[in-house]
Amino acid sequence: MKKEDVPQDVSALGKLTTEVCYATDGSGKYVATQSRGWDVKITALDTAWEDIEGRITAAKQKVLNGEASPLLFYMEQGLMDINLLSAYTGFWKWQIKRHLKPDVFKNLSDKKLGKYAEVFNVSVDEFKNIAVPAGSLAEDPALPGKSAITHPDVASLVHPLFAARKEGIEKRGVDGN
Repeated sequence: MKKEDVPQDVSALGKLTTEVCYATDGSGKYVATQSRGWDVKITALDTAWEDIEGRITAAKQKVLNGEASPLLFYMEQGLMDINLLSAYTGFWKWQIKRHLKPDVFKNLSDKKLGKYAEVFNVSVDEFKNIAVPAGSLAEDPALPGKSAITHPDVASLVHPLFAARKEGIEKRGVDGN
C-alpha cells in the first residue's frame, strides 16, 4: 500500500489515538505512517463493544433480579474474568465464584468488600449497590430496596470508550459514511 492510500476513516478512537501502519513511499521503501482508522477495523470494534454493552446490561439485570451479586456487574464493567479478578484481589477463584451468589455476597465482611471496591475504584457502598458515577443511583420502584442505574445510557457511564465509540458512529452516520 502506498503512503497516500493508508486509510484515514473516522473512528471513535481517532481523537484518542492513531495507529502506526507501514506503507511504501514514492521511492518504494517502507516507511511508518499514521492512520486515524480503517472502516473494517472500526466495524469489528463496534461489534465487540455492542457485545460488551449487552453483557453489562444483562449482568445489571441479573443483579437487580437477585440472581447475582453486584460483583458480576463490576466484573463485566471492568472487562474482568474470574482469573484476572483473582490475581488483583488475592481471593481464590472458588471464593470469587461463591461471592457471585447474592446470599453469600450479602454476608461478606467489609474487609473483603473493600478489596473488591479498591479493585473497581469505587466505595464499598457504591460496590454493594452497583452505583455508576455519583448521582446516577436510585431505588428501582419495581424492586424495593434494590438499586438501579437510572441514566439512559449506561454504556457511556461504564466505560469512556463507549462514549467515544458512539460519537464516532454519529459522525460516520448509520450507513458508515
